[in-house]
Parts: sequence; C-alpha cells; structure tokens
Amino acid sequence: MWREFDQNLPRILGGLLDLAAKALELLPAVNLPEEDRPHLVEYVILGCAVAMAQGQKAEVFMHAFTAMLMETVGRTLEASPVAVAVQEFVDKAPNGLTAPLKDILRKLEQFKPVGTEAWPRSPKGLGDALRRAAPALRTCARSALNARVWGVGETTSTGASEKKE
Repeated sequence: MWREFDQNLPRILGGLLDLAAKALELLPAVNLPEEDRPHLVEYVILGCAVAMAQGQKAEVFMHAFTAMLMETVGRTLEASPVAVAVQEFVDKAPNGLTAPLKDILRKLEQFKPVGTEAWPRSPKGLGDALRRAAPALRTCARSALNARVWGVGETTSTGASEKKE
C-alpha cells in the first residue's frame, strides 16, 4: 500500500496544488451576503472557492460547514447546565428578561437540569457562565444572550432581541 502511495504522491500533490490554484483564482468571485458571514469568514470564503474549483456550488460547502458548526455548538451547549437552562427559559419567555443577575439566577433555577452539580452559586458565577455560553447561544440562534454586566448593579439581559455581533 505504501509503495503505491509513494508512486502516486507526485500526482496527488499536483492535484492538490492545481485545486488550490483554481480556488485562489475563483476567490474574488465568492460573495457571501452579510447575514451569512460566520466568525470564520475567511475560512468559509476559501471553502466556497474550493467547492467551486471542484465544479460544485458554493452552497455545498456552506451546507456542510453549517451542519458541522451546529453539531459542534449543540455539543457545547449540552455541556453547560446554564446554557440548557437559558434555552429552556427563552423557549418559555421569548421576549427574554432584563434584570440584575441575582434575579436571573433565581429565575433560571426553575430550569436547572436535574442532577447537575455544576450550577453557579452566585450572581458572579452566573455572569461567568453566561459569558462562556453566550457565543454558542448566539451561534445556535436559539437564544440571543447578552451576558455583559452593566455597571455595579450587575444587570444583564437575556432575550430574542439581541443584535448580532
């Protein structure tokens, strides 16, 4: 097997370089609408160009990328009891809540996953957990979450009205 691989290596590398050259040639033609631009926009644009260089539509890459991203984000959210609680809360209260963190912590207690030990014990702990979960929640688009602390009162907001970053 390795001997066959070694014999074909020049053709394999040549094919990869041809594909890369064609993708770079097509790169300026890739146009992603503003609303479709993820955080890894350069990677996505290059991926779309590679798909086009292979004779496929850019949407083929976008579909695969989005599916992979949503799977990864889903796993991230499932690993956070606070993120699970926020998702359930926003499902029940789609307009969200603007309140001090201590009030949000009390409200989220109703949605705390059964048997979880990794639950914040203080408003500061909740703020930290929300900051960690916020990118995944935004990406998932199930919830828009603003986990920033506004001044001394530790007021934050959860809800569907969050603007995209």
